[in-house]
Amino acid sequence: LESDFPNADDTDVLEIGAGNGRNALEIAKKGYNMTAAELAKSGQDLMIKQSAEYKLDNLSVTGEDFLKNDNKNKNKFDFIFMSHVSQHFDFKDLNNSLKSINNMLKTNGVAVFDALVRKSSANDLECYEYEKEDGTCHFSKKEIELAAKNNDLKIVDIDDYDESPQSVPWYVNSRLWGRSDLFSRPVELKWLTLKKQNSETLH
Repeated sequence: LESDFPNADDTDVLEIGAGNGRNALEIAKKGYNMTAAELAKSGQDLMIKQSAEYKLDNLSVTGEDFLKNDNKNKNKFDFIFMSHVSQHFDFKDLNNSLKSINNMLKTNGVAVFDALVRKSSANDLECYEYEKEDGTCHFSKKEIELAAKNNDLKIVDIDDYDESPQSVPWYVNSRLWGRSDLFSRPVELKWLTLKKQNSETLH
C-alpha cells in the first residue's frame, strides 16, 4: 500500500471483511481514507468505538456488502484489501468478487487478497479430500489467472504467506494446517496482488 500509494491523504482504501478492525485501524492511523466493511454488527461496533478513541475521522465503518456487483461504488477506491475471505468462495464466487473489485477500483488501482492455492504437484483427489475435511475452498493457479483475466485484472505478484503463529488465520490454526503432516498438504496460503489496467493496456 505505502509503496504504491505514498500520498495517504489522496488514497481511498477499502477493506472487505474487516473483522474487528485490526488492519483498518492501522491503515487509518497512517492517514489513508479508510473504509472498513464488515457484515457482523459486533465487528462494526468495536471499530466505531476504537475509531472514536483514536479520533480517526478518516475511518468509515459500514455493514455494506461491497461484493455485490453494482455501480454504487464504481471507480471509487485506489486500493482494496481482503483477508481470510476467499477461503469461503467457490470459483463462481471468486469470479464475481473480482468483477465487483474491478468495478470499484480506479484505473491502475490495486487489490490484494489471500487465497489457498493448489500446489502444482497435487492431484485432484488429494485436493478434494483436503477441502472436504478442512472445510475451506482453494483454487488452482490457472483458475485464479482465469478469474483475473475474465475481469481485466493483471496478477502482478503471488507471495508466500507469513506462517508464524500470530499471522496465520483462524482456519489454519483450527484445522489441518497445524497437524504433524504440515508439509504434505496439497495447498499453499498465498498473497495475491492484482492491478486494474488502463484502457490502453487491456488484453
